[in-house]
Amino acid sequence: MTIKGFLERVTPERIAGWCIDDAAEDVVDVEVRINSIRLGVVRADLPRPDVRRKRWRAAAAAAGFQLPISQKLFRLFPHGGRVQAFVNGEALPTLKGCNPHVDNPDGAHHPGRLAEMLANGYLVSPKSGGIFRPLKHPDVAERCLGALEACSQAFHEVTGERLFICYGTLLGLVREGRLIEHDDDVDVCFLAKAQGLDAAVQEFGQVVSALRSHGQRIAVIHAGQFHWHAPTGALDVFMAWWEGDHLYMYNAGGKLRRDQILPLRDMTLAGRAVLVPNDPEALLEMIYGVGWRHPDPSFQWRPTPELGAKMRRLKALPVRDAVLHDEIKRHWTRFYKQLPHTTIPSPFAATVAVELDEPCSIIDLGCGNGRDALFLAGLGHHVRGFDVSEAAIEEGRLAAARRGLGNVAFDVADVAVPGVLRDLIGSRAGGGPLVVYGRFFFHAVEEEEETQILDALSRHLPAGARCHFEFRTAQDAKTHKHFGDHYRRFIGLDEFIRKATRGGAMACVYRVEGRGMAKFGAEDPVVARVHLHRQ
Repeated sequence: MTIKGFLERVTPERIAGWCIDDAAEDVVDVEVRINSIRLGVVRADLPRPDVRRKRWRAAAAAAGFQLPISQKLFRLFPHGGRVQAFVNGEALPTLKGCNPHVDNPDGAHHPGRLAEMLANGYLVSPKSGGIFRPLKHPDVAERCLGALEACSQAFHEVTGERLFICYGTLLGLVREGRLIEHDDDVDVCFLAKAQGLDAAVQEFGQVVSALRSHGQRIAVIHAGQFHWHAPTGALDVFMAWWEGDHLYMYNAGGKLRRDQILPLRDMTLAGRAVLVPNDPEALLEMIYGVGWRHPDPSFQWRPTPELGAKMRRLKALPVRDAVLHDEIKRHWTRFYKQLPHTTIPSPFAATVAVELDEPCSIIDLGCGNGRDALFLAGLGHHVRGFDVSEAAIEEGRLAAARRGLGNVAFDVADVAVPGVLRDLIGSRAGGGPLVVYGRFFFHAVEEEEETQILDALSRHLPAGARCHFEFRTAQDAKTHKHFGDHYRRFIGLDEFIRKATRGGAMACVYRVEGRGMAKFGAEDPVVARVHLHRQ
């Protein structure tokens, strides 16, 4: 038997394993099914140094396969359904310890929904694991092209720059003269004027801010991509940027001449004028390789190690929505200028204090006017409080001086800026265990900033450090608010913990959600309290 391999993993996030054909040099295509439902075909071309081919007596350069699973798709999986991987009609064995049966109670309510959707023309993306109606449906194509036209006009009016089609949309136009029927959307790109990744990401944030300030609905995916919701449909918008003589965009990069991109030129797609790079073939070769002219239905991104590292850094950088950020900063400055200072700690600070059985070094994120930082310092802990509001920080400093506390310091700092939190952790004052404290902090920052801060804590906190956070949850969205004009972002507790513990560096040792923990006047919000431990 020349086909060898295993189905190794079935989780809500991915289906994965490895497979080789000892009699051939080409990688193997693997069909993934749940029960008798065909999800799609993926290529077994991921690096697997632990897999050896008998014929070569050496480790296989590529043998792994993976089908990512989106949350939307997983919720459609039939509860108890069995996942299998097939090659040439033969099922691969399941590795011992891998449970191929799906644990999805939601799927028990609509056991035939997935099969029905696929039978009605929906497809599963081997790249994202999403489920979608492809562009071969005329109504889908028309909505996407309408969004392209409207968004291109709005982008030019707001920024003065132009969008050009890229990725699968450009590929379909140049190779086939039309949209790729099994694609799911229209992809466009804008070229940053700034040089280098950091400067380009700042420009990306300015673009997002400008569009949002003009009423456009923008959902940031990462620092190089946003989803633009238009009345007729939606677009995926990517950023391209130069680093010397290399052009980069999401999952792609290579040496190009500037005159191969600019000036943009017109082409016609489905009867509509669109902009394309000056040399679209050169950009397609950079994105898809020299074989871009030959259709590859099971294409998946396989960036080089260098490009992969750059993409990970791109995803880690926060997007600074300057309009919203400045609005929030001004709000909190006004708020703390008029808020009477109190020496009474929050109920959360009192409960955390009970957990600290020895003098600790505490970093207080979003400390406000310092009421909790001063309370914890009064118990003998070394505390540093940080906030973006200069008025709040000045109030904390004055209160510390009045009370004669030398073991507390207050500074203006934006911990969502890359590198700031890392430096604060490295320069902590005092001895004892390190504690990161944040009351009503995370729901006052943007989601991209929350992700970046949690990632920084996972990477830079020393082993044994603890985190104590309290924030409003999604269940609090419709409750009465004492201060009705705050910026608030209501957080899903499960998603927050998933982000915080991703990668295994942090463990959640305590969680609770409910009312009665943060009463203020007539307000009794729904909040979560989360305790994390750095492994």
